[in-house]
Amino acid sequence: MSQEIRKKIYKSVITEIFRQHYRPGTETFEFTREEIEELGNRLGLEPNNRGDLIYKYRFRSPLPKEIVDTNRKDDSG
Repeated sequence: MSQEIRKKIYKSVITEIFRQHYRPGTETFEFTREEIEELGNRLGLEPNNRGDLIYKYRFRSPLPKEIVDTNRKDDSG
């Protein structure tokens, strides 16, 4: 799988998990590894890359703009 395709799948998975859990005013939420696996299966993420998705957004890359922008909306009142 090319790096560009993997990047798009990672973004799709993390954005969908966020959409499923986020409500205005929410500061944190938890999700399960099974959610990553389920979405990953639907989107074609290779099984050996699922843990990398969490690592990527924790240490290597900023969260997608759609997620970051919700913080700005909550802060604006």
